[in-house]
Amino acid sequence: MSCQKDESEPNIEPVSPKNLSFEQLKDGLQLSWNVIIDTSIDNIPDRYQVYRLVHDPDGKQYEKKIADTDQLYLLDTDVVPNRTYIYSVSGIKNYESGNLESVRSERIQAIFATGIADIDVDFIDFSETENQRTVTIRNIGKADLHWSTTIDGDWVKTTPSTGTVAAESEIIVLLTADRRQTPGRLGAILMVQTFEQAVPDPVVEPTFVKKIDITLNIPPKPVLAVIPNSVDFGLNRQYRMVKVLNTGSGRLDWEAEKTKRSDWLYISPTSGSIMAGEVELVKLEIDEDELADFPVGFQINETVRIERINNQDLDLVQPPNSEDLRSLFITVKIPEPRLSLSAKIINFGEDKNRLPLIIDNVGTGQFGWQISGGADWLYYTPKTGLTDIDLDRVELVIDRHQLPIDDYTSEVMIRTQGPAGYNDQQTVKIRMSVGEEPEISLSINHFDFGSSQQTRDFTITNIGTGRLVWNVEKEQPKSESSNWLTFSPTSGQLRRENMTIQMNVDRTNLAAGEYESKIIVKAEKAETKQVSVKMSVPRSELQLSTTMADFGIGTTVDLERSSQSIKFNNHGQAVVDWGLSSSARWIGLRYQQKVVGRQSLTGTLLSSTSDEVEIFIQKIDELPTGQHQSEIEISDGSRLQTIQVRFSKVGEVSGTVIDLETEQILAPVQLQLRSIDNQQVVNLTSAVGRFQLPFSQDGRYEISVQAEAHIPRTETVITRLGQAKIHVRLSPFLNRSSSIRNGLHSPNKMTIDSQNRLYVSNQISGTITVLDNLTQTSELVLNQPDICQPSGLAVWRNQLLVSLSATDQIAVIDTQSQQEIHRFAIGDYPDHCQIVGNRMYVALRRENKIAVVDLTIPARKYRIPVAREPGPMVADINQLYLYVCNTSDDTVSVIDLQAERELYRIRVGQKPKQIALGNKLNNGQKYLYVVNSLSGDVSVIQTENRLEVNRINTGRRSAVVAIQPLSLGREILYIIDRGGIVSAVEMPRQTMVRDIGLNLPQGPSSGNYNPKTNQIYVLHRTSQQLSVLYAD
Repeated sequence: MSCQKDESEPNIEPVSPKNLSFEQLKDGLQLSWNVIIDTSIDNIPDRYQVYRLVHDPDGKQYEKKIADTDQLYLLDTDVVPNRTYIYSVSGIKNYESGNLESVRSERIQAIFATGIADIDVDFIDFSETENQRTVTIRNIGKADLHWSTTIDGDWVKTTPSTGTVAAESEIIVLLTADRRQTPGRLGAILMVQTFEQAVPDPVVEPTFVKKIDITLNIPPKPVLAVIPNSVDFGLNRQYRMVKVLNTGSGRLDWEAEKTKRSDWLYISPTSGSIMAGEVELVKLEIDEDELADFPVGFQINETVRIERINNQDLDLVQPPNSEDLRSLFITVKIPEPRLSLSAKIINFGEDKNRLPLIIDNVGTGQFGWQISGGADWLYYTPKTGLTDIDLDRVELVIDRHQLPIDDYTSEVMIRTQGPAGYNDQQTVKIRMSVGEEPEISLSINHFDFGSSQQTRDFTITNIGTGRLVWNVEKEQPKSESSNWLTFSPTSGQLRRENMTIQMNVDRTNLAAGEYESKIIVKAEKAETKQVSVKMSVPRSELQLSTTMADFGIGTTVDLERSSQSIKFNNHGQAVVDWGLSSSARWIGLRYQQKVVGRQSLTGTLLSSTSDEVEIFIQKIDELPTGQHQSEIEISDGSRLQTIQVRFSKVGEVSGTVIDLETEQILAPVQLQLRSIDNQQVVNLTSAVGRFQLPFSQDGRYEISVQAEAHIPRTETVITRLGQAKIHVRLSPFLNRSSSIRNGLHSPNKMTIDSQNRLYVSNQISGTITVLDNLTQTSELVLNQPDICQPSGLAVWRNQLLVSLSATDQIAVIDTQSQQEIHRFAIGDYPDHCQIVGNRMYVALRRENKIAVVDLTIPARKYRIPVAREPGPMVADINQLYLYVCNTSDDTVSVIDLQAERELYRIRVGQKPKQIALGNKLNNGQKYLYVVNSLSGDVSVIQTENRLEVNRINTGRRSAVVAIQPLSLGREILYIIDRGGIVSAVEMPRQTMVRDIGLNLPQGPSSGNYNPKTNQIYVLHRTSQQLSVLYAD
């Protein structure tokens, strides 16, 4: 049961944020979300918490809250490029009793994406012949990559020169050299730059720069180049283009000539002039008509000579040489189609009616085909087609109807026609057989005799081939009543004639109702047929002596002794098969000395006769109290009648009231039983702690119990079968107190060691009072007691550590010798101390930090920043978290003790001054209790989600809290106000006794629970005494 404050109006849980999305900005990832309003605005969150999935040092994942905002957006700047982050958002509703957090939104995955350039080339050489090269720009990042290129030479260009590369993609930049340059070796530098965004004006600073050296060699003469030097048309007749280039200098005159002078090849142009660096395109075309005379499957070729012819450049004639001649090789393939059939013989046998014939071209090219021939009983489709690389399917279908029994043969012809006069023909034989196949035909398939007709006939005919040897039988009967149907004859032989079968029905001695059977007609080699036959018999109705059996109100004994009889009569003519049943397990039936409960009773009632059944109530002790009503159903086959059965029963709730810790029965006790369902109330005072409370109706009841020196308790009980038992365990609270004054001088803080010694710091006198089992008192005197002002205390092994507020130090006292043995600096105004393992955490009130002390040295290692004026603190039992009151910030800091850093802060009441941590309770939760001295209430914080779930207000200004653990997952929270009045709150139910009757001195300053003695110690600084709370 969660810790919730009872209010007249319940707190409304905020709606969960929806449509969480992100946008990448320059400085980080901006998250945005919204909420959906249905019918009310009361559940709109007041603020929002943003979570990010993180990994702890052990590799485990958890959602970390990274922000708390009242806006519908958040900019997360703590991001690393190209790393994936997972976010969610929850809504927070602020209430006086605490904050409610909504279900978190659906998670989204976001990447702070950037582009990363990867260029793996440093040098490009165009050599003496090339005029194009490429550079690949790869983007191995997660965002678009914007880039641009510049070249310090005008003889080479890039295409494109700017652009954008998508994430994990690449782009190829083409470099084209202008070879119309003065002979020699040229050089340039290609600069590739990348940017976070499209290049603006003015140009921003690049994120990446790559320098690539480029060289070009211009020979001192024209140089002929042909690209490519061979072209294979294959079976394709699409024209091709060839490049003729001058990769040298000057002017180059060229001409092309076919060596075989083939008519099927056309070249255009056949000559030309090219200046340095220029390209001329030559078109190659195939004349399909000129290939018609070549054999199918033949490959022909032609060689084209392209050469530089003499030209005059600067009055110098340069004779051609082998470098000025290039050969272009051309090849063409003549198609060779070839017909292939899936089968040469197709046999349908006696049972197949449809088979395929596959026509395939296993060669090249294409051909047309036509199928012809066959017989009257053979059909095929399609009859023509055109095939190249796909298969054609011809469906062959035969019709055996009206054919004599025999074997049949036919054939079809497939003829083809293709290129260059190609043609072919192939024959496929078709075979099939017509065997003996008789078939049964019936004149009728179903007949209904109704309620009076007795005879009817039908005929059997052979509409198939051969001889029909038949027999007639009835469907396997499900019961003897199927014998009402007979027929004749039952077997015979037929060829083309008919046979009449006569059917008869007999209704003698049949029960009323509908009857159905089937006549099965069978024959060899023929499908079985059947005739459905129906008949009806008129029904009779039962008459009942009564329709109500009321047993009244009584005890279990009275009801078990009573019974009633019911009679039913058959005034009709037909036999009646009756059935009697009840679904209620408490209804008993007795018939002819046979007793049944929920099983059915059956019988047969002849015309003008009657029968009787006894009804009684059984298993009453298994029934709940109250009124019970059910019914008995009686069926006569034509209608269903019911008999109502009813009675009423009473019961009681019994149990004991027990002390939770001692298991002893408490006395006297006051009890109240109240029905949740009908508001019935029963009050009782029991002198012996045992009770019996009557009730008249099963249901849900609340039992409220009170006893002296115990927390009142209300339990819910559900009565079943007229009874319920419950043991109510009351939590005892500390009901006695005593005071100790001896040796206390303005007491400030206290702590308890393993030997049950209580240490109290006296701030003004500079001493430590030691109370051994609260009886023997001694005093530890610190060095320089007048100026040290001892405050916080902590025990580690055999050492007592004392924070000295005036000197900003920690004093170390040997508890055996009771002497101060060491001091070390700690920070500005140390106060409260907390030991966790080999670490001590000290609140530095003026530094707004928590000092971390390594006790094995001992010395301060570092400090953890928290909020303003840290004070009391407490660590959980697992040593995972430290909770610190921030007195001037109205928050509690949560410190991760593994990472030793503040995780977040919990908003509480005004000026938190005391803190206590409970144990895990029976609702699965642990609670943190914080005394808010200015607002005078106590914040209740659920440690699982670190939310303030409630604030307890006793009606007075709270000052001190202490926790007493109990059995069965309970604990009592003691709240002591400034006037010394003590309230006790049982957790987790939060049942409060506002004044337990212990009037302590005014001005309590701190409290502590001693588990060894089950006592609570309370310091009073003003009255300089110690109160001890205990149980009698």
